[in-house]
Amino acid sequence: MNWDALNAIGDIIGAIAVIITLVYLAIQIRQGVNSVQGATEVELSKQFAEYHARIADSPELRSTWDKATAEDELSDDERATYIWLIAQLFLMLEGFFRQYKRKLLDEKSWQPLEVMLLGFLQKDLVAAWWGERAASISPAFRDHIDDALRNGEHT
Repeated sequence: MNWDALNAIGDIIGAIAVIITLVYLAIQIRQGVNSVQGATEVELSKQFAEYHARIADSPELRSTWDKATAEDELSDDERATYIWLIAQLFLMLEGFFRQYKRKLLDEKSWQPLEVMLLGFLQKDLVAAWWGERAASISPAFRDHIDDALRNGEHT
């Protein structure tokens, strides 16, 4: 066997090694992304559980929430409390929207959240709050939701 044949064999082995390395790295990256996506979904569940527990554990908050979602008449204090609860919910959803845009939350996880959010925006009090453009809501999130509203994605 001459040197040219050995070089050719070495090149083939090197090319195979590079392909194996690239496949291995692709698998590792996919597993890393899946791990981060899983952690994001766990965090989503955790935050919603804490949010619901906060309301459920307080008779005052629970009463205000129930009256507001039924669109019953609210006192000024109840209206303010409900708006704070909605603002907290929307800020939480905005965080998950950012994760969705970064592809750390998949479409199947984001879509029900968006439908829920759009449903809340059908209520007069929430729509009025949204219309005031709370300074804490990012323009990207606001634009996305406004587009969804304009396109009738809430129906």
